[in-house]
Amino acid sequence: MKFIITLLLASFLSTSFAGDHGLTPITGRGIKLSSQGHAIAGSIGNLLVFGVVTGEQHDASSLIIHNDGEVYGAQFENENGFWGGVINGQNKKSVLKFVSYDPEDYTYTVSYNDKEFQVKVGFEKYEDNHFINPTYTMNFYGKTLSIKMKEGRACKKYS
Repeated sequence: MKFIITLLLASFLSTSFAGDHGLTPITGRGIKLSSQGHAIAGSIGNLLVFGVVTGEQHDASSLIIHNDGEVYGAQFENENGFWGGVINGQNKKSVLKFVSYDPEDYTYTVSYNDKEFQVKVGFEKYEDNHFINPTYTMNFYGKTLSIKMKEGRACKKYS
């Protein structure tokens, strides 16, 4: 009950903290996220997620995942020339690394538990070093995953 009252109070106070940027929806099959600035929150399937890019050079980020009472957390940063981190939970551990970015075909290569995957970025236009209304698509263990940022923009590091 105290948590619900806190959320209600926060909703009233949100107008005091609101900035110039509204929430940007990011959607896909089973994905309902919102982004604001360099932060993201929402749901992926039955998971609640929150992530934020930090640092003056956008050189680090944090991720929190909540799943049926279990909380996973990760810190991503540049270590030994690779950007990545370990997602830790009580019973699981996964390693995610950024391997490369190909600017000619707008494709990221990422490593998940030492297996590489390509993420293709589609977009309406590219301006001021940002993808405008990007779509990210990848084949993950035989399943095509795709998400779309609507009415938003993402730089290469935020992507």
